[in-house]
Amino acid sequence: MQNAGWSAPPVSEARTNTAQQHSAQSGTTKAATIYAHYAAWVAIALIVVHQSLVAASTIFLTKVIERFQAGGDYHLFLYLYLLAMALPYIPGCGSLVLLQQWINGAHGKFIELLSEKIKGKVSEYRDAALRDRITATLARNSLPVLREYITFMHDLVSFTLNSSLSMVVIVLLLPSNLALGYVVSFALCSGIIFGFRKVIAASSSDCEFRYLAYTDALNKAWDNVALGNTYNEAIWRRRKEEAGHAFYKAATTLQLRKQLGNVLLAGASLLPTIFLIVALFQGEKTSLNRPGI
Repeated sequence: MQNAGWSAPPVSEARTNTAQQHSAQSGTTKAATIYAHYAAWVAIALIVVHQSLVAASTIFLTKVIERFQAGGDYHLFLYLYLLAMALPYIPGCGSLVLLQQWINGAHGKFIELLSEKIKGKVSEYRDAALRDRITATLARNSLPVLREYITFMHDLVSFTLNSSLSMVVIVLLLPSNLALGYVVSFALCSGIIFGFRKVIAASSSDCEFRYLAYTDALNKAWDNVALGNTYNEAIWRRRKEEAGHAFYKAATTLQLRKQLGNVLLAGASLLPTIFLIVALFQGEKTSLNRPGI
């Protein structure tokens, strides 16, 4: 009689499940490496305080103007405005200090994980290409890449909070047509940022890989040039030029895509001004078409 139990999954299904588990584990490890740091969350909290004070200063200034024009007592709101203008420097500078601690912690964690991953790889010890890539990653490339990514996330949180709180303040203070212009501008800017995010990430990754290939070629300059072997030197120079051309092209492409995103963001940011100009022209037309007394 056959034993009762679950049948073994097919080999292809087992491999698929293993790949999915590895991908999920890799994503969890990446998130933990970058975000599982006390300094990261304190830095984000300081950004919230900083942007909240900046948004509050606009409300206090508006109240000061309203009270002053109406002949009322505006001193309380004036003091609050001055405090809201001076205090944001403290959490703002503090978040930048903690940003560096965040980068330090993420870099240290990455170095620890990578060194543990290559531990005991005796069979791959003599793989010169792998050794060069691991050495370059550990010694040179990991810190700049992590710094750029974490700084981008820090600035993205700051920008998102600034824009969101500005929308709230504008909706509360401005007429509906101008508020609508700012809301549409914010929606377009958010769409542009998230639309370009994958494009910039892919281009940045390609640029990094091209840079690794270029530095790998440059690291072999001494072995191929110093001995005066013209044949080896010619091969090295050809590979160096090919890798350099590919890297410079990828770096230029990355910068072009970034600046294209900046131009689109600038165009979307002009929408409130366009709404204001249209509203002014419509007001002038209405006043001109109004019959005289």
